[in-house]
Amino acid sequence: VAAEWNQTRGSVVAGERILVIDDSPDIVDMIQTLVLESEGYEVLTATGGEEGLEMILAENPDLVILDERMPRMNGLEVLEALRDKKVEVPVIFCTVHGSEDLVIQAFRLGVRDYVMKPFELDEMKDAVTQALADVESHREEEALVAQLQQQVQQMDEVCKQAEKERSKLEAVLQETGEVIIVLDPDQQILLCNSMARIVLGLSADVEGKVASDVIEHGALKELFVSVVRANRTLRTELTVNDDKTFNAQISPIEDVGYVLLMQDITHFKELDRVKSEFVSTVSHDLRTPLTTIQGYVGLLETVGELNDEQLEFVGRIRTSIADITELIGELLDLGRIEAGYDLGMEPLHVESIIAAVVDEVRPEVEEKGLDLKWKRRPLPLVRGSPARLRQVVENLLHNAITYTDEGGWVSVELDEDEGHIVVRVADNGIGIPWADQPYIFERFYRVETAQTQEIKGAGLGLTIVRSVVEKHGGRVWVESRPGVGSVFTFVLPTME
Repeated sequence: VAAEWNQTRGSVVAGERILVIDDSPDIVDMIQTLVLESEGYEVLTATGGEEGLEMILAENPDLVILDERMPRMNGLEVLEALRDKKVEVPVIFCTVHGSEDLVIQAFRLGVRDYVMKPFELDEMKDAVTQALADVESHREEEALVAQLQQQVQQMDEVCKQAEKERSKLEAVLQETGEVIIVLDPDQQILLCNSMARIVLGLSADVEGKVASDVIEHGALKELFVSVVRANRTLRTELTVNDDKTFNAQISPIEDVGYVLLMQDITHFKELDRVKSEFVSTVSHDLRTPLTTIQGYVGLLETVGELNDEQLEFVGRIRTSIADITELIGELLDLGRIEAGYDLGMEPLHVESIIAAVVDEVRPEVEEKGLDLKWKRRPLPLVRGSPARLRQVVENLLHNAITYTDEGGWVSVELDEDEGHIVVRVADNGIGIPWADQPYIFERFYRVETAQTQEIKGAGLGLTIVRSVVEKHGGRVWVESRPGVGSVFTFVLPTME
């Protein structure tokens, strides 16, 4: 079985149907003739985003090569349409040098790989081969995990046979580049692949031992405790050996225990870091000309009387300057938070911070006719930054007030749960559409509906909330139903 699986990973069987979407006939012809047909693939073509989207839905190709820059409907819009329609198809994203930030957006929309134009033919061939191989590998891994669950359930009845099958599966799992650990209900290790041993520094004899006894990574230990309490799939990002970042997911599996999967996302985090540095540099350099513009606008009235229309124009300029200045401030603020600057960690009571923010927003709540529910209770100390945690509470409360109609309610609840402070900010407002909920903590992401069109914002508030909470060793998430309301919850570890 392992030999056959390795052979499948090593080569992709020709004959797959590949759709090329590009508004340049020359590029389409080059990819079709020199890259794909020469390798035995069946080629479909489209010369625009709208046509390409229709062909994806109608033809269900095995792979899509998608250009980013096309009139009317560009590559990102095609990816967003596929996401909205819940259509999953592997995509190679073609873009030009200097648009690496677009690549990050494309990866968040589910692309498999990207190629920078102009590209070499061999580069495109390698990308196609790797993308198809990755899809096949992912299918194999899903099948293996499902098969593993079935075999573990039968372990008591056919222990000897299950042991043989487990050995076969373990041999296969050694080939994957992901960390995979399977735990029983008591969190004893049933299976640990070679990548897990390498990444986490585990010995060869960890099977049968309790995971938290042999895994020294503090955040992973916390994840093992949290999944038992939550009894649902949990996800987080972990830094291992100070130089590798992993996306970790642990899921409870009925009658088996738990499965931990970790994927190396170091490369994507580096792309995000480069983008953040660029945004921070540009934002900082914009402050000087904005200050100059603001100064000269203020001098206009000193050199002569302005008529009503001129005064209106000056007012609009000042409003725009204020909006841009606020955006730049948030970008620089986010950069400092992500870099770990200005945190000023000290022992503090979260309930005191919340009480101060509640007093601050009461006039806004009363003006809108909302009912604010809040009851202070004593809680253990946490170690944190008073200014940054105040920023978290302010952003969440202001959002709740903004997106709740007149006559509604907003509440803040506090709780303590096994060494953690739990804060919930809830409302009975307009809620968040299901499709938007996975992305609301992303930078610049805003929910676009008829109810939110008139509400100002750059889409950075919740990004700042997530960054601050994670810098404090905590987690934040949302539960929301459109038309019913939202609950934002964040947890912080208490001080020992």
